Amino acid sequence: MEDPRTLYDQRYNYLRKEHGLGFEGDPAPDAGKPSRIDFEFVGGERVAVDTGWNLQVLHVPGHSRGHLALHDASHKAAFVRRYSWTGCPNANRTMAIPVTYFYVDIYLSTLRYFEALPLDALYSGHWPTMHGEDHGGLLRCLIE
Repeated sequence: MEDPRTLYDQRYNYLRKEHGLGFEGDPAPDAGKPSRIDFEFVGGERVAVDTGWNLQVLHVPGHSRGHLALHDASHKAAFVRRYSWTGCPNANRTMAIPVTYFYVDIYLSTLRYFEALPLDALYSGHWPTMHGEDHGGLLRCLIE
């Protein structure tokens, strides 16, 4: 997390040598510069956003062993980065990198965990915001 070059080499290009999947060259300039992390979350922490409004940090492995999400119990909302079996496409819709779930059973248990949460809204990094039952249908589809 501290160094975009490490993320690029070890995470995004982990199948490059063996399968030719990944990115060529160096990380884009907008990937940022190496930055020191002052503290880490592991899951279970609460972050006070405002008076009476707290977010719970959830440990949701599957995408990676350390993957995290945020749960807002007061608003019945979850903020997740990614859950998808499709991989990451380029702008021209060809596959840039494959699905990056190394731990399938753990990933599926994480989806089941989200399915059991009382949610009215699910905010994701790769899907439109889902409200009501929309997120449950997507989660069930991904589990089956």
